[in-house]
Amino acid sequence: MQIEKYTVEQFLFLPEEKRNEMTAIYNLVTFDVDCKTWTFEAVKETQYQLKRQLDYKTMIEIVNRQIKGSLFEIDAHVFFGTFNGIQKSILEITEIENNALGHTPTGDEMIASEEVGGFESFGYLPELDRLAGGDVLKYDEIKKMKWADCFAKLAYDSRQNRYQNKLMELMRKKND
Repeated sequence: MQIEKYTVEQFLFLPEEKRNEMTAIYNLVTFDVDCKTWTFEAVKETQYQLKRQLDYKTMIEIVNRQIKGSLFEIDAHVFFGTFNGIQKSILEITEIENNALGHTPTGDEMIASEEVGGFESFGYLPELDRLAGGDVLKYDEIKKMKWADCFAKLAYDSRQNRYQNKLMELMRKKND
């Protein structure tokens, strides 16, 4: 069986039923993409976009981070394979971040967060701000850094913070 070949532009102009059929086929294609080599901003923006309802415009923005230039003339299977590879890599990054940086909030922290309206609406700004040491003038510079470098610093700071908290807890117990 031969699969019909379309460019991204041709694919976008297919009738909906045919587009759905081809999407089911293209979603079986996944290329290896390593988003850990991307900039901090590219990874964080992609994580944010993948949490939302996806449309073709957003998918094109995401794939354009990996394949530069006009995507409309490339084969649709390459586009989808790249997108699926990005999605897989971003999921891996998110798991790595959650495992290394994840913090289970205490009851008091949850209450306080709810009372001020939470922090979800700020996206990755809290991480960016931590990396910048609170200096908004450093944001653009940090966004351009490699994700792996930023992650290493955040993971180090997180572990250092847990260490300091544990040390203080042990000292309190010792003094009681």
